[in-house]
Amino acid sequence: MGWDDPGRGAPVQKSWAWLLLPLLLAILGGIIGYLMLHRVDQRRAKDCLYLGIAVTVLGIIGAAAQLALLGSVTQPGINV
Repeated sequence: MGWDDPGRGAPVQKSWAWLLLPLLLAILGGIIGYLMLHRVDQRRAKDCLYLGIAVTVLGIIGAAAQLALLGSVTQPGINV
């Protein structure tokens, strides 16, 4: 697959920099990375998708933990 390959567009570079996409955009970046790489490099495409899923799950867990901590904090100056 080269630059003169008709109907295919420009070739996609196989680089580990693609993993920055799911780190910055979570699941959306993982899906974009997967769609861009799945024909060129299956392993790296799956890595992008899995990393996007993992970042999303960690974000949800972190948000739930923060909400749980904020809910357990009492208002200062109010004695019950």
